Amino acid sequence: MSRLPTSGPSGDLFDAADALMADATPFTPSVILEVLQPPVTFHRVFVDITQSILAALMLSHAVMLSETQADANGWFRCSPDEWQADTGLNRFEQQTARRALTRLSLLAEATRGQPPVPIYRVDATRLWERIVAHTAQRGPRS
Repeated sequence: MSRLPTSGPSGDLFDAADALMADATPFTPSVILEVLQPPVTFHRVFVDITQSILAALMLSHAVMLSETQADANGWFRCSPDEWQADTGLNRFEQQTARRALTRLSLLAEATRGQPPVPIYRVDATRLWERIVAHTAQRGPRS
């Protein structure tokens, strides 16, 4: 099987799909996965804790950023454009998710610098308390 084009003459993904169809390439899951972007994943328990898939997705990404990009006090930067690029959440969905997470005291937000840049911190202690409470309420996994 030949290497899949990543874009057509105009650089457009749709041109790449047209080129694939013209080649009569069999569409298998592996062919489809070559064309797609990396998957966006989240921790399932966060849906139960936050009662929101949007908040669970944002929280999962925030936990990862806390581990990989946070300063000594746990704060990390992530612009609205970066949230959207990383999670697929648009600005309205980000706002909805942030509201839910701050209401639950799982995410703190502030601004730093000039011009102001949004920064965030996951309250890991509060998150752990909610995970433990959820696990105790749910009982052992079957």
